[in-house]
Amino acid sequence: TKEDQARGALLIWGGSSSVGICTIQLARAAGYREILVTASPERHELLQSLGASACFDYASPSVVTDIRAAVEARNSEIMYAIDAVGAPISAKQVESCSIDSTTILVSTTQTFGRFQMPFATRSRDVKIRIPGLTQVITIPSQPAEGAKMDAAVKWAVRNYGNGFSLPKVEVFSGNADGCLAKVQETVDKGAFGKIVLQHPFGASECQT
Repeated sequence: TKEDQARGALLIWGGSSSVGICTIQLARAAGYREILVTASPERHELLQSLGASACFDYASPSVVTDIRAAVEARNSEIMYAIDAVGAPISAKQVESCSIDSTTILVSTTQTFGRFQMPFATRSRDVKIRIPGLTQVITIPSQPAEGAKMDAAVKWAVRNYGNGFSLPKVEVFSGNADGCLAKVQETVDKGAFGKIVLQHPFGASECQT
């Protein structure tokens, strides 16, 4: 809302990750002006072109102090802080940056303390059955939130290449074995951008 945008800043830890890049562009489209991000210095120019208003080197020993000082200098506060990396250390750093106890914290994987659990399905009830428990856990639908998420996805599709983009997309074509190896390589070494596996897969040695 406009009230939110006037109140404070959005912090994205891991701005050059896929989650970070998408969040920057969606926040910019929503009208946020103060979008603070962390990333390696070589990604700063790209992230500013996508909508980041200030970039910080995540590896700097003073990064938390630098972010807090920048927020104070703007006479602002961090309203939302997102850990787009999803590691325990990045979540702790995000938490350290949030001076105001009312800051809403979200992580892609961490749910301890004040961090809220991100949930991709809001348009319908989701039932979870945990082995060993007889009670079924139901996460109720939130139609209004689901509608917002649906609208955001449709906006990204309509505006892809003109207002929204993924700067680096690698299309991998091969059989199932090759695709699995490519995914494992990405997990082991890390990579900037998105890996897309082209369908249908070619013949695989592991097929029966």
